[in-house]
Amino acid sequence: MVKRVCVYIDGANFFGCLNNYNKFYFDTNFDFERYVKSIIGNDSLICVYYYNGYIKKKINPNVWARQDILFKHLNKLKNWKVILCRRQECNDEDNKPFFRLKEDDINLAINALSDAYENKFDKMILISSDRDFIPLIRQIKKINKEIEIFYFENSISDKLLNLFEDENKRKITKSIIKRYFFNRK
Repeated sequence: MVKRVCVYIDGANFFGCLNNYNKFYFDTNFDFERYVKSIIGNDSLICVYYYNGYIKKKINPNVWARQDILFKHLNKLKNWKVILCRRQECNDEDNKPFFRLKEDDINLAINALSDAYENKFDKMILISSDRDFIPLIRQIKKINKEIEIFYFENSISDKLLNLFEDENKRKITKSIIKRYFFNRK
């Protein structure tokens, strides 16, 4: 039976985990479109939501330019929506400023719950290793929707993984990263 599938990608988490594998790996060089097609298989793709936010252009214009290429590319794909979230200035313990992405997790959770309650999908795919999504996963399961998680193996908590049956857990390994990595010009 063909299932209707919605995919929710925690872009900031994806970048952080990818960069943990190799500090020279950037999400802007990952072929998200081909990867999503491979994990969907023969099911029917309803929508892919990608959540992230621009680095401040004045802080790092090169990263901003790479992100701009990625975000615009993803937004042009059929059934893809890039949800841009804000960056908030914070200070570290040495009072040095940095920018933290805000509202990405809550936007993902609201979109996923709305889609589930509106019966837009049979199966939800979450691409994240963030344990903040535990309440979302519990709620999606309560309304009898299938949910799969795709995660980076060294960046996920057991508490989050334990919410999933073995057949609904998929590791994003180094070989997968290499398979879907390309040089974007």
